Amino acid sequence: MIVIFVSECEKTASKRTRQILDCFAERIGSRSWKTHITMEGLKAVKILLSKCATRQTSVACHRIVGRLSTELMWVIGNRDKFDSRGICPTNYTEADHINDSENSWFLLPHIKTATALASLFHDFGKSSECFQKKLTAKSAQRDPLRHEWISCVLLKHFINDARTDEEWLQKLKDDGFSLKLDKKGSVEGISNPLRNLPPLASMIMWLILSHHKMPILYDEALKEYRNEPLPDFKKLFEQLNSEFGYRNESVAPDERSCYKFPKGFPSMNAVWNKQLKRWAAKALEKTEEFKEITKNGMYRVVLYFSRLCLMLGDHYYSSRSADENWKKDSELYANTGVVDGKIQLKQLLDEHLVGVMENAVRIAHQLPDFETEMPRTDNVRQIRKKSPQDFAWQNKAVEEIDVWRGSAKDISKMGFFALNMASTGCGKTIANAKIMRAISTDRSSLRYITALGLRTLTLQTGEAYRSEIGLDSTELAVLIGSRAIRDLFKKDSDQRAENTMENDYSSESSENILEEILDYDCDVSDEKLATVLQTDKHRHLLYAPVLVCTIDHIMSATESTRGGHQILPGLRLMSSDLVIDEIDDFVGNDLIAISRLIHLAGMLGRKVMLSSATLPPDLALGFFNAYQSGYRLYAASKNFNPVVGCAWIDEFKTDIASLTLVETPEGLAEYASAHSRFAESRCKKIQTSPVRCRGYIAEVSHSAGSELSIEEQYFEAIRGNIIRLHADNCEVDKRTGKSVSWGVVRVANIKPCVDLGRYLMNADWGQDTEVRIMVYHSQQVLIMRHVQEKFLDRLLKRKSSDEIFNSPDIRRHLDKSKKTNLIYILVATPVEEVGRDHDFSWALIEPSSFRSIIQMAGRVRRHRKGAFPKSNIAVMQFNYKGFKNRAAGKDDLKVFNRPGYEESVALRTHDLKELVDEKLLISGINSIPRVVRNHELKHEESLIDLEHYVTGQTLANFDAKGPEKPMGWLSECWWLTGFPQQLTRFRAGMKTETLYLLPENSDDEDTGFVFRQKDENGDFYSVEKLFSITHLPDKIDEDKLWLNRNYYGILADYSPGGFASESARKYGSIEVTTYEEFANYEYSPVFGLVKK
Repeated sequence: MIVIFVSECEKTASKRTRQILDCFAERIGSRSWKTHITMEGLKAVKILLSKCATRQTSVACHRIVGRLSTELMWVIGNRDKFDSRGICPTNYTEADHINDSENSWFLLPHIKTATALASLFHDFGKSSECFQKKLTAKSAQRDPLRHEWISCVLLKHFINDARTDEEWLQKLKDDGFSLKLDKKGSVEGISNPLRNLPPLASMIMWLILSHHKMPILYDEALKEYRNEPLPDFKKLFEQLNSEFGYRNESVAPDERSCYKFPKGFPSMNAVWNKQLKRWAAKALEKTEEFKEITKNGMYRVVLYFSRLCLMLGDHYYSSRSADENWKKDSELYANTGVVDGKIQLKQLLDEHLVGVMENAVRIAHQLPDFETEMPRTDNVRQIRKKSPQDFAWQNKAVEEIDVWRGSAKDISKMGFFALNMASTGCGKTIANAKIMRAISTDRSSLRYITALGLRTLTLQTGEAYRSEIGLDSTELAVLIGSRAIRDLFKKDSDQRAENTMENDYSSESSENILEEILDYDCDVSDEKLATVLQTDKHRHLLYAPVLVCTIDHIMSATESTRGGHQILPGLRLMSSDLVIDEIDDFVGNDLIAISRLIHLAGMLGRKVMLSSATLPPDLALGFFNAYQSGYRLYAASKNFNPVVGCAWIDEFKTDIASLTLVETPEGLAEYASAHSRFAESRCKKIQTSPVRCRGYIAEVSHSAGSELSIEEQYFEAIRGNIIRLHADNCEVDKRTGKSVSWGVVRVANIKPCVDLGRYLMNADWGQDTEVRIMVYHSQQVLIMRHVQEKFLDRLLKRKSSDEIFNSPDIRRHLDKSKKTNLIYILVATPVEEVGRDHDFSWALIEPSSFRSIIQMAGRVRRHRKGAFPKSNIAVMQFNYKGFKNRAAGKDDLKVFNRPGYEESVALRTHDLKELVDEKLLISGINSIPRVVRNHELKHEESLIDLEHYVTGQTLANFDAKGPEKPMGWLSECWWLTGFPQQLTRFRAGMKTETLYLLPENSDDEDTGFVFRQKDENGDFYSVEKLFSITHLPDKIDEDKLWLNRNYYGILADYSPGGFASESARKYGSIEVTTYEEFANYEYSPVFGLVKK
């Protein structure tokens, strides 16, 4: 193609731009270039320009289309130099202009004031004798009382019994800060320093107290607060004492040195005093406004941003060297640093307080820029194009949004909450990008986050965005789980390796605020905010227009209770809309935690879309309530009318309504009614669609007199139904005439999954049937699982009916086999349910929930169109735990849990013949039972009603109070503590350990492998005895396997020099769930690591 580059760069940026473009194109003017170039070459030019871009950079690229027109490809740097078509202005006019963004931030002065005063006092408690001695101690020490607690005590002594903010602020303004010490140079401790404070004093105290960690409790003390309402923060502040996480119980209880101040206070410094008086004067002007903010709830917005600015300013300034020009007025120090390999005193305390204040206020001043000035990508040509006929619903969705935009006055002053409920395989991922472009303020750019539930899918999704949406590495950042996963993915793709930058901090105020591995390839294009974040990795995360990450990372915005892990996700969320994919994969506490994230997105004014084909109505209502609760705060903070555009989207239709938010139940009722109408319409369409999956309940009975064990009886029932499913769903190989099918057996837990795989391998399948088995679960060595998943992805993406028969592996098996029937069986845990683009002939399901049935049905005939008349899904009458319990006479024990919904509520029976209407399975398995609910739920008698009941109790019980309930975060004051995160922690699963399967000897020969762990120094030590790991002999007949994997050979293949030990240290990791200290495990390359 032929392209033209136009430069409107200024100053030194002009020189850098010319140097780059001169290498790729011919000049056709002093500021323009022209060349023939490939798309890959153009990407290289774009990356190079982006890497050296500054705020003086502005380069447009046009592609010549036909004879008479050009098309704007992209603009690097300052987009204001060009219009939307890439045309330079020929004339300018001048007019007075008020920055709309800053003008809408009427709370910004209040945020700055609270931030400044809190910053000047945040580390005041470090003046104590105890803390100062700790800084010079030869070994690490902990304070009996944390310094932020002492800071609050000191400020409380100054405020004393002041009933209004005017009293203590006037004193600060006139006389500065002073405290009278006793003869020993001490002050008296105060048990509840936050009690009975005026509004602004309360806010500043909380900011000081929480700038490292939120108030928390443990064990029985925490449990006492369950179901406890907290409508007013004053009630909490009356109870807050040092036991809320600010007393170190492991330290000797002598607290006297924490209240001694032999070296005085930082108030001896003139600069600190000057700043204190200045901000006290500003605060005095706003005392009445702070009273009103406290009454109307806006203090939540002020505290959120003030805490963010204080913590970020603290992180930034603590990492800097001491100011050599600072006048030394005291011997008080704030922190230490490493100089020439030795730990030395670094910043003076008064310098630190002033430095943090200045940076925190500067950050607060830039908050409007964080919201509106972050880079967006206008490379949306791919998603502007009409989708193919099979995905035409995507075009209709965009058209409906365009119609709605035309009727809405100004969507920049409206919220947006959307549900994408299109069926599995309809292209929701691409549709989400099209929709996010359509609802963007300018309708021609993208800036959003796609959050996924599974880490292993992050790179895969990022690659789809690059290839199908057309985003390149200057526009797309991918947060992945580890460098090893990234490298494995890249070794199997044509993507070039990209640098990952790391930085670690060494003090509490400068902890690493990003612990993930970032895959991104562009330097910052705007220097305006570059001083806020220190490392390139931090800036890339903030600036990348489109971010693909695991939801775990973005969850830190609300789930972090200490350190600064919430800072970057919070800053990112200020400017990025949010898409959460497969949202209903989560249950219980995870849903409550996600509701906190959605509330924050609303409070920051972002648009939110949830994407899943099986969204239950109570989940939609609960998350909408979280969003609208947050957005009401945002609208009030901006003086907007609280209006939210609500969209319901699927492959059949798109409904959009603008709802005015009200605090009364009628507001939620309006949304629930609109959602119900859409869901019912969707169900009618689904009922008329071709049925691809039909099921039945596979009966299984226990015989006390059988020679088979309970386990063998259950597995034998599975084997019998596999034969039936194969007979109904096999395909004939045209070359050999053999009948072949590819099926999946879904098993809820790892150990039964492995046991079943072994049983099926050794079972008698008759004279004319051969089986090939593969066991698939999470506890497998990383590189072994990667090879397995790559194999399945390649084999089971059946874009044509004959494609799978042409696979070399399948072809070899068919030509070698002497049997007339060949059955491929994948025995898998729920890792197969979500995100795997696999097409099986049939599925047999050990159920955990009705959703698990629907999800597995989405993997059957996934890529094949048209109705299918026969049954291709079997659901076991009992799950494995239920069958064993029934045989043992223990029917009352819960079995549909972990995974499942039978946690807080017990079913009366666990027989699917009674829990599920088999007619629903026979007529066709679809998402209808999840999308709509019965008006009267029989949650003890119906599996699907149980799911709806639990979801409703979790998210839509709006009368439930307490820190563990969603409403405790949304409408009460528990957000001022870490109790919600403690009681409903996200992914609060069992503890895991990372092991490495390494060569037993260092000579790099295939002499055996052992499991080791890595110590703090990066050295490996054996844990075979600690975990009691037995290595099983590899004597499995290759003719019984889909794929034979040799660990040593795979390691050698993935090592540049062929050294297995090198690859094992990088790719030989495995995450192991630890049940108890001395659990027994066994390992096999075929079956993975399993608890005996």
